[in-house]
Amino acid sequence: MKSFLVTFLISTAATICLWQFGLGRIMWPAHPFIAALITAIACGIVAQILFSRDSAGQAPKKTL
Repeated sequence: MKSFLVTFLISTAATICLWQFGLGRIMWPAHPFIAALITAIACGIVAQILFSRDSAGQAPKKTL
């Protein structure tokens, strides 16, 4: 759950920053929101991979 929340926070922050500072308009002038969204999705995927890799070395918890 922790990795999901961090991924969600990073992708949301990336979308807001890209849209607020107009970086989506620079990357793809015809469709700035889609450019910002795709970039934010990429940031979320990278964050998910990095946080999953950190927890992959730990032994799984046993639940009853």
